[in-house]
This record gives sequence, structure tokens and C-alpha cells, in this order.
Amino acid sequence: MVNNLYVVLATIDETPGYITDLTLETGISTTVIGMGVVFLVLIALYVLFKGISALDTAQSKKEPKEKKTKKSKAAAVDATADLDTQTVAAIVAAVEVYCGKPAQQLRFTAIRRNNNAWQSSGTADIIHSRQQNL
Repeated sequence: MVNNLYVVLATIDETPGYITDLTLETGISTTVIGMGVVFLVLIALYVLFKGISALDTAQSKKEPKEKKTKKSKAAAVDATADLDTQTVAAIVAAVEVYCGKPAQQLRFTAIRRNNNAWQSSGTADIIHSRQQNL
């Protein structure tokens, strides 16, 4: 196998203009062509993504936007509508016991369901760090 490799390498060296005729000009021209191809592809990708963005923007302008303030207020009302006074009292009592403060010293801004696990984990971390600082 080594003899076959030597024969192949010997024929490459004997082939005129294959490897032995590399010059600085050939290297520079290869570099310029390679960089040019790369930049042309990058420009084509840029134009493609800008075109897709423009189409998306045009499509979103055609669709009428609904007012978010009315939906958020209605959603807040609906979220608290399913909570009865016993549930709210139980939540306030649990928070009162957990914090170790009477309910009069606590300020509740909203009681609503939280279905986001990441947000719940972050909130639990904040509560835990505040408890350690007390």
C-alpha cells in the first residue's frame, strides 16, 4: 500500500502545472474568488431574509389589529370571576402563614392562575431569596 501511495505522489510531481506551478498570484486569485463567492452568498441571504420580512410585515398590516387593552381587562375579569370568596380567603391565609405577617400588612394586587412553569419557578426563587434576606 505504501508503494502505491509513493507511485501516486511521484506522478503528481511529474504532472506539469499541477502542484509545482503554484505562485503568489494563483494563491491571491483563489483567495479573492473564494471571498467573493462567500460575500455574494451572504448578500443573497440578506436580500432573501429582508424580502421575507417585508412580506410578513405587509401581511400583518392587512390583518386588522384588535385592541389589546379590552382583551386584557376582560381576561383579568374572567380569571377572577371563577374564584369565589372562600378560595380567595384560603389563598390570603396561606400567604399570611407563609410570610409570617398579618394580612393587614400584606398588599395584594391580583390573584390569578399562573400556568407558566418557568414563571412559577422564577417567582419561587425570588420569594425564597427574599425570605433568606429577612
